[in-house]
Amino acid sequence: MRQSIELVNVFMLTKHMSKFLKLIFIFAILLTSASNADSFADTLDPGVKEHWLGDYTKAFEIFMPLATEGDEEAQMYLGLMYRDGQGVEIDNFKAFKFFKQSAEQGNAWSQKHLAWMYIDGKGVLKDYKEAKYWFQMAYANDDAWIREDAKEAWDYLELWKY
Repeated sequence: MRQSIELVNVFMLTKHMSKFLKLIFIFAILLTSASNADSFADTLDPGVKEHWLGDYTKAFEIFMPLATEGDEEAQMYLGLMYRDGQGVEIDNFKAFKFFKQSAEQGNAWSQKHLAWMYIDGKGVLKDYKEAKYWFQMAYANDDAWIREDAKEAWDYLELWKY
């Protein structure tokens, strides 16, 4: 009888140790993920880092002077911020303006966002011909993700008709 009680105790201890080890493992993964997020953010350019971390007020302060000087990446980020209301009131007209400035300099992401604004009629009148043009421009870039998105939009919206 005593041996069976000891076996039950050993089994229960093993069961609790297993749960404890799982908790330690999960905690270690979460801790590593959090530190990796910070170290990834540290590799980003000023403004992009703040935007990625959700500090939109600081990102805006960094991007606005850069965009005014013609920085296509800053213009793209300001377009996103105005489109999505990140640290600023949603303003599709300003989003369109910044995306267009950036797209005209060859920024594929802005070209894609601009095309969608023409499709949705946000900040601009709906214009499928213009959307077609900007999706074609985005597709001409080397970014595989952008190319795939542009192709899917082309097919889904049947832009060859325009």
